[in-house]
Amino acid sequence: MTAETSVTATTRFAPAGEMSMLLPATVACGVFMTSLDQNVVVTALPGIGESLARPPSQLGLLITVYVASLIILGGWAADRFGLRNVYCFALLVFASASALCGLSENIWMLVASRALQGFGGALMGTLGQVVILSSFPRDRTLKINMYISLAGQSGPLVGPLVGGTLTTYVSWRWIFYINIPIALIAALLAASLFPSATKPVRTPFDFPGFLLVGSGMALLVFGMDSLAAKDAAAGIIAAELGAAVAI
Repeated sequence: MTAETSVTATTRFAPAGEMSMLLPATVACGVFMTSLDQNVVVTALPGIGESLARPPSQLGLLITVYVASLIILGGWAADRFGLRNVYCFALLVFASASALCGLSENIWMLVASRALQGFGGALMGTLGQVVILSSFPRDRTLKINMYISLAGQSGPLVGPLVGGTLTTYVSWRWIFYINIPIALIAALLAASLFPSATKPVRTPFDFPGFLLVGSGMALLVFGMDSLAAKDAAAGIIAAELGAAVAI
């Protein structure tokens, strides 16, 4: 069961007017947060390394685990528990994980919290398009998706500036704390505006496939990260294992 199948179960077109535009604005907010967090950490790595007594070269995993977080759970969860419920859950996971990232006292707590944050972001990214398709007629979705994509594209532009400013003048921890109020406001809006499945689809979850694809993606990304760090042996082994498992 994929994310797209949720569309037929959740179709309820939003009314025209200002309230209807709050829905895509909420989706855009989630897209912006996840895009921002993929980029804001880069400029904060030296500050994080100094605070946690780790050289910046060892902190690439903070980016890797975020990008490699598993996505395929989203479609099944939306069908099983309802699109609105899962999207709100993803926002709350993202907010909680952001708080844990900011509170981290060692590198392993930060990596684990970052992975959890990436999981919430992956759910939002997977389900955002389903929300739009299930809430608006097709003649409006193209224009709406264009505006939402602008929110995602602004992350690489704003991320380094926000990360550098907060790390320099406040603390690297605030690159994570700033997500909390945004995510909570978005969750409140999603709870009142997003469609929910009229009848849950109780399909069994493909757990072996979930583990194989997820571990394959993680190994593949880790391998590429190791190769970029000039750890050729580990990189080649991890990349080959990841490609084999994912296929």
